[in-house]
Amino acid sequence: MKDPDVVFPHDTLETISVSEMAGLRDELEDIVERGWELIPREEPEMGWDKLQKVIRDLHYAHEVAGWDEPDPLLDSLSKLCSPPKIEIVQNRWRDPGLAVEFRDRVREFADKNELAKRGAEFQNAHRYQLAMRIAIRGAQEFADYRRRIGRLDYQDLLRLSEYGCAVPARG
Repeated sequence: MKDPDVVFPHDTLETISVSEMAGLRDELEDIVERGWELIPREEPEMGWDKLQKVIRDLHYAHEVAGWDEPDPLLDSLSKLCSPPKIEIVQNRWRDPGLAVEFRDRVREFADKNELAKRGAEFQNAHRYQLAMRIAIRGAQEFADYRRRIGRLDYQDLLRLSEYGCAVPARG
């Protein structure tokens, strides 16, 4: 089913080249490695802060899937570059002073690295497109199911009237 009113940004966004990804991968690996060194091994009493959660997630993704392929790398970029503001709770880090410097470095990368931002936007747009396809397909399947069992809702009736299909009147 085509939806002319839905624009999928994935179709209009340009991804980053393989050579550009190599530089981003190196920088991202360095950021995650540095963050991993600064995070305590045991969870702080008040839990992990937002940046610690992201770094732990990225470290796991790198260890398990690696970043040699574009998809895992772009997925990791989207996790680091998508949050509006990267905040830390200093007393939850091994060295609060170094944690502030690290946060500033991550902010610089996430906010000012145009390649990283473009890769993150491309990945987020790709996710949106997939999510919309799944949602549209699910809605279609459920509408078909309701028609088969004869339990139409108001939206079904509107859609049927739009296509000129007659619904028998009760009487």
